Amino acid sequence: MLKQVESEESAIPTLYQYATKKEYLFHHSVAVSVLSAYVAMKMGYTKQKWLQVGLAGLLSDIGMAKITESTYNKAASLTLEERMEMEKHPTYSYQFIKDLPFITEGVKLAVLQHHERTDGSGYPLRLKGEQIHPYARIIAVCDTYHAMACNRIHTEKQPTLSVARTLEQAKYAKYDPAIVWTLLTYITNLSIGEKVKLSNGAIGKIIFIDQQYPTRPMIALEETKEIISLKEQPTIYIEKVIS
Repeated sequence: MLKQVESEESAIPTLYQYATKKEYLFHHSVAVSVLSAYVAMKMGYTKQKWLQVGLAGLLSDIGMAKITESTYNKAASLTLEERMEMEKHPTYSYQFIKDLPFITEGVKLAVLQHHERTDGSGYPLRLKGEQIHPYARIIAVCDTYHAMACNRIHTEKQPTLSVARTLEQAKYAKYDPAIVWTLLTYITNLSIGEKVKLSNGAIGKIIFIDQQYPTRPMIALEETKEIISLKEQPTIYIEKVIS
């Protein structure tokens, strides 16, 4: 599957559609693997390296096998004790593979660090910025995107543009901005000329997209003929594309 990333680009953004609540973890592992490999490829990684990123994405949640089923399948909010147990899964994943000689050190570190955040708010080591392996920083973004776009036992899925907006808002605080930008440029798939509905109810057409802000284009409003830049209107966002 990873080797087909180059030839099947158009299918990658739709992977979340195949996940079910019951089998979410299995779909999530595969989707994060493919998404992470794709983002690494688009960022200029050599094929050898982006395949390694994909492998790390696939292995990152194998430690969930050691989390009690009642905790993992709990629909209600987790208790502090249960949350602490869930936060051990990257360590468990790492322990499964740390002594395997055929897995590279980069993959091992990515598996251990994929829930770290650049502001130090992640787990299990509370690493910051450049302390986090580049592979792990890629997986962190792809893992978050896929999780938010899917129906899970304890949360309902969010529209793709809503997920993109959340990632964009957090890109400087918790994630590597270059990675967020690479993923959003691909998954938002907005294009000039598309008709959209805004959060304030207005209808308009996209007339310009700043590649640094792929979810905040310039819009020509249908009713007033006014042109607005969503980059300068933080309270307004694209609710949906009108086909």
